[in-house]
Amino acid sequence: MNKIYERRFGTSKILIHKYSCESNTEKQNWIAAVDRHADATMNRIEENFKATCAGSTQDEDHEASNGNDADSRDGDEHDSSESSSSSGSSSKSAASSQANEPSEAAAADAVPDIDTGTDEPVCIFRNILDMGSAEAECAVHKKKCPIPTVDILVVGTSCKDMSRANTTAPKSAVLRMDTSKGGSAQTFQGLLRLLDERPPAIVLFENVDAIDENKEGGESNLDIFKAETSSRGYDSQVVLTDAYEFGLPCKRRRIFILLVRTNNNILLDFHSRTLSGMFTTFGALLHGCLRSATCAANLWLPADDPAVLRELQNREEKRASERARKEKDEKEGKPIVTPSAGWVDQHMNFAASLKRRWGMAPPAKLQGNRWFQILTPREQDMLPHLQAERPELLMRDISQNIYRAHHASINKDTGSIVAPTVLPRQLMWIEGNDSDDSRLLLGREALLYQGFPSLPFLQQLQEEQLSLQVQELGPQAAFRRASEPGSGPQAAIRAQSSEPGFEPQAAIRRQLSSSSLASGIGPQAANTIRRQLSSASLASETGPQAANKIRRQLSSASLASGTGPQAAIRRQLQATWTPSESLMQDLAGNAMALPVVLALMQCAFLALSWRDAGTEVSTAEDLQAAFGAIEALSEQKPEPRETRKALTPLEARLAKRAKNRD
Repeated sequence: MNKIYERRFGTSKILIHKYSCESNTEKQNWIAAVDRHADATMNRIEENFKATCAGSTQDEDHEASNGNDADSRDGDEHDSSESSSSSGSSSKSAASSQANEPSEAAAADAVPDIDTGTDEPVCIFRNILDMGSAEAECAVHKKKCPIPTVDILVVGTSCKDMSRANTTAPKSAVLRMDTSKGGSAQTFQGLLRLLDERPPAIVLFENVDAIDENKEGGESNLDIFKAETSSRGYDSQVVLTDAYEFGLPCKRRRIFILLVRTNNNILLDFHSRTLSGMFTTFGALLHGCLRSATCAANLWLPADDPAVLRELQNREEKRASERARKEKDEKEGKPIVTPSAGWVDQHMNFAASLKRRWGMAPPAKLQGNRWFQILTPREQDMLPHLQAERPELLMRDISQNIYRAHHASINKDTGSIVAPTVLPRQLMWIEGNDSDDSRLLLGREALLYQGFPSLPFLQQLQEEQLSLQVQELGPQAAFRRASEPGSGPQAAIRAQSSEPGFEPQAAIRRQLSSSSLASGIGPQAANTIRRQLSSASLASETGPQAANKIRRQLSSASLASGTGPQAAIRRQLQATWTPSESLMQDLAGNAMALPVVLALMQCAFLALSWRDAGTEVSTAEDLQAAFGAIEALSEQKPEPRETRKALTPLEARLAKRAKNRD
């Protein structure tokens, strides 16, 4: 985006991430990690692309030379394999998550330019309803931080309250409410408060396409949205999009609304062109962004990829723990909570409609599949019926009831697989070339479907952890630690808390007294974590509550700032925190499709008429601010520093222009 802006306007203006708003702790950790590594990840993608192009050229030169130079041949092969393993192309081998696994040599020569958090992290505010205030509680800095004014705001509300798939969604317009079960009403009220107090020049809003459906009373949520934003000085352009038309391998119909502030907008020039003309150009440019999509199967990781095997092991351990806990409760005579078996009648009727006998054993190819064995009885019963109904399909969502199971479709023109809409708690079963290769789609793959470069980002995150561990332990110890699956205090406590009969106090005592804690992260960080975990409030709890609190203490983004003990915990968090596949699935299901957002913003940048640095201000408010800026630049004796009033953003811009003209 920054490069496009520079090419378009010939300036070095850049977009800067100023803040985010999120209440979930794990998602706060994700946002903080993305903020640290966004630039490095994009640079990695660009370098890999260049290396791939260079590798192709070298391969052609190598073939022309008939392979006479052995040294040159070895070098070409090395460059080619390295670039293809992390290029992010659509082939299965290129999508491997094991690109550049840490080696002992890599540990000894850790990347020196990784951002280790020395720069001040951006604020992550906890509550959208506080965004109209001067300050709000920040999860990063663990205090109330001032809310900055921004030029561009990208925002969306929860889809639950407006989705057609939600059978319990409100019958009346949710945007008329103060609160709603899915949170859409709260987010919208927070947005309106922000527009009242510190209105951005441009807002990009996203939600499901059902937002324009009429509710009780004859008005739609879209009508309410446009009326409320119009009363605050914004004109809007509504765009219906489908992520599949923007090159993504999945369907995702969403409505985006581009809001442009027409009152006192110091960034845009409405004299040279009308806003309606800008919106017309915006739509025409957006049409040029449409492109064909790749096949959904091209983004699947290999069945033997380390990430796939690791997730399988995690799910197997979880199922084993659940079975052990159930057996223990049965022996002790405790009441057993069993899931509702209401699905049985549905499955029987579904099987009858296919002329299949319900209750028959699954096919042998499924019975021997380890991924199939970790499914619940309902999911195991559903899958064979869905396969029998549409045997040609390679993707099926088994998280819904059998009549609402989303599945892939096939593009008749290209023959490629089109994945269904990515949902937060989706369980997408994918059919591999071999029965043993069939499995559940990973969260990182779901992020790829949404256009997020999850694989190079996770690789960048892994290198940051390696770099931090090198600083703490030295190269050899860091390599050993990085090579050990499930290492570190977080993994140890997670493993303990998932065992049957877990006693939190005893686990804490063992963990706090462990010498491996200090040797693994350093004495200062170890002491800090001991103090955090040994709080009285933590020791007073038992069972799942205590286990969950341990996890929150170790992964809380609120500790990821400051110096001294806080900095130690921040470094420990950066060195050990890894997003789970379930978190990445949730993120993918709730996220806006990244290429669609980028296309909309790029087209808006090109279509809108921006004020030139020399454009004269025309409103009385602007003139008053201009006179104030000129007075501040006069040769009068400046006021003492402690009594001088701070310039407003507009005064600062005008002062800078005047200085440049001089």
